[in-house]
Amino acid sequence: MGAGKSYYAKKLAAYYNLQFIDLDDEITLQENLAITDIFQQKGEIYFRQIEHKTLQQYIGKDKNFVMACGGGTPCFYDNIVKIKNAGITIWLNPPKKILLNRLCQEQKKRPLIKNLNFKALDNFIEQQIKEREKYYNQAAIIITKPNISIQEIAKKIQYV
Repeated sequence: MGAGKSYYAKKLAAYYNLQFIDLDDEITLQENLAITDIFQQKGEIYFRQIEHKTLQQYIGKDKNFVMACGGGTPCFYDNIVKIKNAGITIWLNPPKKILLNRLCQEQKKRPLIKNLNFKALDNFIEQQIKEREKYYNQAAIIITKPNISIQEIAKKIQYV
């Protein structure tokens, strides 16, 4: 959350003239519910099943695209294996201080964190990274530089 997945995926898709897919947007369209509403009304297990199914609809097709996945996507079922087998994976891993700053600015728009004070938000970020980094570390490319240019990312992609 706050790393810039959708932002950079859109930019990369435009750079390579490929289709951009936001997995959360696709789920929202299929379910006719916002992601937060799916979590609240149907639970995380249901959401993760739909997420897995929606991911499978795209992976394995004979079509190139750039996809922004939710931060939890690689952490459930065998999604990380499928994602890695389907293409080049990128972990946007800016410093925690940057994430904290971005999320403080966006807090009202993000139901999971909207009621957290600064310390609780800091702890939330720390916890999420700890829980997920074993999956994220499997990415072919790990970017720690905040505000990296699309050209710099494209250069990294060409060497994978």
